[in-house]
Amino acid sequence: AAMLFAFMIATAIISMIVSNTATTLIMMPIALAVLHAARIEPGETGGFAGALAMGIAFAASIGGLATLVGSPTNAIAAGIIERTVGLRIDFLTWASFGVPLVLICIPLCWFILMKVQRVQPTDFDAATAMAGIGEAGPWTSAEKRLVPVIAAVVAAWIALPLVNELLPKDVLVDGTVAILGALLLFVLPDGNGRAILTWPEANRAPWDVIMLFGGGLALAAGIGESGLAEWLGVALQPLKSVHPLVVALVLVALVVLITEFASNVAAASGIIPVVAGIIAATGIDPILLALPAAWAASWGFMLPSGTGPNAIAWATGHIALPRMLKAGLLLDLAGVPLLVGTVWLLRPLLG
Repeated sequence: AAMLFAFMIATAIISMIVSNTATTLIMMPIALAVLHAARIEPGETGGFAGALAMGIAFAASIGGLATLVGSPTNAIAAGIIERTVGLRIDFLTWASFGVPLVLICIPLCWFILMKVQRVQPTDFDAATAMAGIGEAGPWTSAEKRLVPVIAAVVAAWIALPLVNELLPKDVLVDGTVAILGALLLFVLPDGNGRAILTWPEANRAPWDVIMLFGGGLALAAGIGESGLAEWLGVALQPLKSVHPLVVALVLVALVVLITEFASNVAAASGIIPVVAGIIAATGIDPILLALPAAWAASWGFMLPSGTGPNAIAWATGHIALPRMLKAGLLLDLAGVPLLVGTVWLLRPLLG
């Protein structure tokens, strides 16, 4: 139980800075080494084996909700929100709502997996597990130079709202900081006669996701230019008579349902412009609807196809689909009020 919780916490923390899919690719081989050291057979789906595979995938998705860079869906949603609603959600604002959500959801997810997988306390030889993972090698010069750059970028994102008060509007945005950090990696030597990052390496970026990002922004712009946004605002006027909290709960439940069967990027691209219409029709504070809807686009736990981390975990062979469906359903049911409640409770406190 403690090892499962430790893996989930570590995964969630890494996923706050590294994308959720990449985090899963980092953590899953370590988990498989631990299972092998514990003499758990390949294909074993019960108990700790299934819980660990699902725990890493679920924790990566949940941890990715904490910051704008935790999941590509977050950046896409934030971009569409700015285009359609006119609300810019910076790194610090997103994290102010996202980190408390993660602190609540990780223990909840751990509890659900413990019950669904019926994980029993067993004697676990930690030394054997560590031997299976292997000793950590010394840091390379490139790693030593990379960490300060990442730390500086994150610090700049956090400090940006304060710095922008002293500068003309839109001189510095989150994207500016990210680009400057990336450019720095092309310049800094790695200690072996080359730069830390080269273009052939950068060119392995997921361009399909980037194209989807652009497509989502184009869709949002088209909705505005075509007059569809205004039409939605008029068509959704009856929602004014419904309590805003009910609107938020129904909206988030709908997005969670959609993202179980469609990719989270597609769900965000398709639903956020509709959210803009609802905001225009009801006059609800944009962040009370837009942020929970953006989170909900990544809240897919029931099916292997729901998110990238789910697919990676499923490929290990340690997950039984009925148990994944059960755990995912429980997380979906708990997630709807949690996603909405976190924003609605924190909004008055954070301003």
